[in-house]
Amino acid sequence: MTGQPEEANMRPLEHPHGYYRKREKQEREVAANANDAAARQIHLALAERYRQLAEGDNSTSQ
Repeated sequence: MTGQPEEANMRPLEHPHGYYRKREKQEREVAANANDAAARQIHLALAERYRQLAEGDNSTSQ
């Protein structure tokens, strides 16, 4: 315990687009290493959704 409020230990918020790009990359890396085809497809779908969000597409339709 540091004695400081919990907020003092929090990092500043990242720009949402940067966060989405980072998550897209992570999901693609996980997909590339997945041994199971179904898991790979799920991670690729997540990566695609993060790509869309990074590009400003907030629609939920597929």
